[in-house]
Amino acid sequence: MLIALAAVCVAEAIVVATFWLAPMPPHSTLSSLDFSSDNIFIAAVFVIICGLLACVQVWRFRKAREKEQAEENIESAQHDDDGTPSAANFQSVVKEIRTYRHAQSRENEGHYFGETVTLFVLIITAGVLFLQWQTLGKTDNTQRMINRAFVYVDQINVIPYPNPPSVYSGWAAISNGGATLATHASVQGGCARAKPDENIDDPFSQLKWDDGIINKVNIVSPKQNFPLPICDFKEPEFTAAVKGEIQLFIRVIVQYRDIFDPTFPRVTERTVKLLADGITYRFAYVGPNNCTDDDCPK
Repeated sequence: MLIALAAVCVAEAIVVATFWLAPMPPHSTLSSLDFSSDNIFIAAVFVIICGLLACVQVWRFRKAREKEQAEENIESAQHDDDGTPSAANFQSVVKEIRTYRHAQSRENEGHYFGETVTLFVLIITAGVLFLQWQTLGKTDNTQRMINRAFVYVDQINVIPYPNPPSVYSGWAAISNGGATLATHASVQGGCARAKPDENIDDPFSQLKWDDGIINKVNIVSPKQNFPLPICDFKEPEFTAAVKGEIQLFIRVIVQYRDIFDPTFPRVTERTVKLLADGITYRFAYVGPNNCTDDDCPK
């Protein structure tokens, strides 16, 4: 029983140590730890259990000492100073035997009480350990969701060059909104065109895309933001698109891994269409491929 209780207490200590001593993710502070009412209650119950166990052990130790003292008194009462039996000490022997039996009876009661309390504490401790393990798991998953790398496309635009321009180059601003590194990152771009009267609801799958530019970024640091070239439009077709004579589209596919689950391939996709009024222009999202991870169409 005591061995099982010790094993549960050791497991509880390991859980507590794991929760408090595990290295926190970058950019996190003590305020990110979970000081919820559930965790405070669990900690309070654990402290009470430890105190109860200590009191039981002290009580059992005192009763054992009383029994040992009674045994010593019986032994000394049965003999004179020279070690020979003495009839004169008969009354003392009887008295000490009664004291010994009383102490032994109380010790037996103490063993029964102690084992009952130990079993009760064992059950409660196991329950608290299970609840704390569940809470720790939820906290860990929450921290991962908050701190994992999240690489997204912040902005898509075109840059004319040289002056006067002969090419309009598509660029995308890439950002990591998470608190940890993104690894194995790559950014693939593409341009596509369509006739002005074509109804394009899903340009990602309906159109034929240029190969575009594949940027092997590899590492994207937390909160990092940087532009990358995507694809190019020739000046005549871009001018025609501004006049409404042709439709132009840009797509960006970002692939990366996060450090919490490095085997899971993550993806962010963006597809935009050029909208113009003959003079000015802007890009707007179009189609279902404006998504992340499992939300993206297969």
